[in-house]
Amino acid sequence: MASQTHGSGNQVVTQTAILRTMTIEQRWRVAQNLYASAREWKACVLRSLHPEWSEAEVRESVKRCFSRAG
Repeated sequence: MASQTHGSGNQVVTQTAILRTMTIEQRWRVAQNLYASAREWKACVLRSLHPEWSEAEVRESVKRCFSRAG
């Protein structure tokens, strides 16, 4: 996992440190939220690239993209 630094001075906190303090359930919710956000962002990009597409076409393309991931 990549570590990103947030804050300034002595209050520097990394994502890794934050994740290590979370329970498995909390980390699972974070992962689910990130996945949902990624799908939303992909849909937004597809809508901007293909304004002529219907919402069903956008959803299908997002579904295809994410079914091949991993």
